[in-house]
Amino acid sequence: MTVSVSNFMKIIDKIVIALLSLGLSVSIYADKKEDDNGTNAPPPPPPNVKGEVENNPSPEDLQEQIDDLKDENEDLKKALDLTAEDYSNVKKDLTAAVVEIKSLKAVRRDLIEELDEMGEILDKGPGSLFKGWVYSPELNWVYVSPSIVPYSFSQTDGWMLYEYGTDPRRVYYYNTKEWKILNEK
Repeated sequence: MTVSVSNFMKIIDKIVIALLSLGLSVSIYADKKEDDNGTNAPPPPPPNVKGEVENNPSPEDLQEQIDDLKDENEDLKKALDLTAEDYSNVKKDLTAAVVEIKSLKAVRRDLIEELDEMGEILDKGPGSLFKGWVYSPELNWVYVSPSIVPYSFSQTDGWMLYEYGTDPRRVYYYNTKEWKILNEK
């Protein structure tokens, strides 16, 4: 999944708004301390936040799983040898599948309606509930989750903190101890 910096920050905005609407504190700047450069640095991510990233598979692990599944898929394709009897069975299965597909179309229509309704609700408040690694051309691989907001973890830049409500959008990079403006015009 590729997410632009702008969309990533919109997701973070919505998550923070959702947390605020639930009465949860998002006051992450109360413990600001001056860093080595004399700038106000937000506190680093707490251990439970870091633990979430460390206890989930890395993009390399996920890629290895994908590669293994591709190999297994190729082996299965090679093992497939349709005979006349198999063809007959497949034809019967296909007929049954067509009947099933027709019945699932009604379910699909209902789900689309529900998704549309949920989308309208999410656009108004709670935000995205996405959890996992996302790819953005500007940030590369970044781990995001509602439980670690406003922090995120970049595979290339380490821990980052999104400063909610800033315009232009600002992110603090803990590795370089500096704020950066995103999506400069």
